[in-house]
Amino acid sequence: MDNLDGICSKVVIPDPDNMLRMKLTVRPPRPSIWHGGLFDFILEFREDYPYEGPRVRYTGPNRIWHPNIEGSEFVEREEAGSGGGQRPRRTDWGVCLSFQTEWKPTFSLRDIIIMIELLFQDPNPDDPLHGTSKQAAQMMKENPAKFREKARQWMCGNYID
Repeated sequence: MDNLDGICSKVVIPDPDNMLRMKLTVRPPRPSIWHGGLFDFILEFREDYPYEGPRVRYTGPNRIWHPNIEGSEFVEREEAGSGGGQRPRRTDWGVCLSFQTEWKPTFSLRDIIIMIELLFQDPNPDDPLHGTSKQAAQMMKENPAKFREKARQWMCGNYID
């Protein structure tokens, strides 16, 4: 896609018959810990876009050691519904982005991509996802050098501590 000034990622529409699904490849620039890597995401827009935001999933190619990105989808979280029962709240798609829970119809595709790119420039260990992301956040706070080393190892596909 062209005309997305200010982004350094590549956006493709894998299936021209489905314009609601896009593949985003992020190549973080220096001084990002993840500089030199390629990171793929799927953006799935709904029919009622822009009133509902897209779902964003990280798809690889390798697992990622990051406080705000998980490589797999989580189950639906639930909250108390009216009448005291449980009802689905939302699905967590493995990328911690505020727009997935606080969507505004004024967000553009460019805004979405910039928010994803910023996860590689300014990861937030104070707002981790569950699973390995939570462990990554803790390590990022307690031992930044070890976090950087492990993130680089995982980026290369070396998952052994």
